[in-house]
Amino acid sequence: MLVLVDWIGWQGAMLVMAGMILLPIIAVWRHSEPFLRESTRFGLRDVLLVFKGQSILRWFVALAMIGVTSNLVAAPMEALLVDRGLELTEIGVALGVLGSAAGIAGGLVGGLAVRRMGRRAGFYALGVVSVLGLVPLAMVAKGPTSRGPLYAAVLVAQFGTTAVCTILYTMMMDRSRGQLASSDYTVQYSVLELSSFSGMTVGGWVAGLLGMRRLFLMAPFTILLALLGTARLLRAADFRPKTNDQDETLTAA
Repeated sequence: MLVLVDWIGWQGAMLVMAGMILLPIIAVWRHSEPFLRESTRFGLRDVLLVFKGQSILRWFVALAMIGVTSNLVAAPMEALLVDRGLELTEIGVALGVLGSAAGIAGGLVGGLAVRRMGRRAGFYALGVVSVLGLVPLAMVAKGPTSRGPLYAAVLVAQFGTTAVCTILYTMMMDRSRGQLASSDYTVQYSVLELSSFSGMTVGGWVAGLLGMRRLFLMAPFTILLALLGTARLLRAADFRPKTNDQDETLTAA
């Protein structure tokens, strides 16, 4: 989007974005859902049973802690690029193109970690990676620096955050009941997203109060504290994939 703004202006960029949103809506409008038998239909009461699931409150707290702390640097990171004199196109390339590429790489690594290391070990290992990934931001925020280190700091931060989130998404699917998977996943994803936006807001406020560099120095420690808190909240059983028997029990609860 930022690259387009430099090329065709805000109005043209917004029109392009509106057109891109319209394309999938056409496909959804043409889609015909299969008829559901009465016995397979669920109501609001069935959806709300997700809150009665085993250890679900502890899981929501863990999601909120990771969501808030991993997004503290999101808004200040964009402000840092502006302060360093980057043009809109350069910011778009850094955050949209290179940042997305780093996010894809982080997602692939997160998926491999689940397969090779398991959910628990992979989550904590990549959590440490995300902590270390924020250190370069504090280094480049020290003073004037060239484009290369700025881009590298953004890439490393995006990589670590996305890798951890990939494992979180996997665990969210683990906690989704088979017949209500979309509803259960949406509830969990909403908790994560609301906490993420809260983290962005808090991060911007703290950066304005204390300065960006102090925030970038604090952020790795907040994620580390969140990981330690998660280790106390979640047990080994919370990281195991749900079995079919557990799924039936949750649905019938």
